[in-house]
Amino acid sequence: MSLFCNNNFVKMNNLEQFNLKEAKKASLSQVLEINESHKPMLSSLGDLGKLEDLIALSTFGSFLVFQREICAFIVCMREDLPYESLNYQYFQKKYKKFLYIDRVGVKKGFENRGFGSFMYGNIFKNYINEQLTICAEANIEPINKQSLKFHEKMGFRRVEDHFFSNKYGVAYLEKNF
Repeated sequence: MSLFCNNNFVKMNNLEQFNLKEAKKASLSQVLEINESHKPMLSSLGDLGKLEDLIALSTFGSFLVFQREICAFIVCMREDLPYESLNYQYFQKKYKKFLYIDRVGVKKGFENRGFGSFMYGNIFKNYINEQLTICAEANIEPINKQSLKFHEKMGFRRVEDHFFSNKYGVAYLEKNF
């Protein structure tokens, strides 16, 4: 399923959304910078090559441009992909059909302007008829209160907590359609 027409599918009030799979290196560098600025809440990708590999594997990915500046991005995966993320594998074992939100990043200074809600809303609109579970996780060690609150606001329920070590744990979150 494609959420895009002619590379971008939304342009309103100086906000545009573009397909990550069609992004130029300069745009990907900015997306990587946003990702890396959110460590440890988002796992580090380290370099552009790893971001490009992640995007190639992804089912859906987009970035937002607001007033000519990249301000947010999202990367999602469907089931049955050879993705080694332990969090993705948790949902792969649980569901035959799902959409996993692997990572979302909003550039510092652009938080709390509705960009995350906008991206999630578009995913909900486009996957509502697929009868699948939308899955994500949020850190509980170290705690990411903002992400937990955001996902609750977006209608996700916390289904399980998992600790990988005494320094890293996540809450698994789900929203059913």
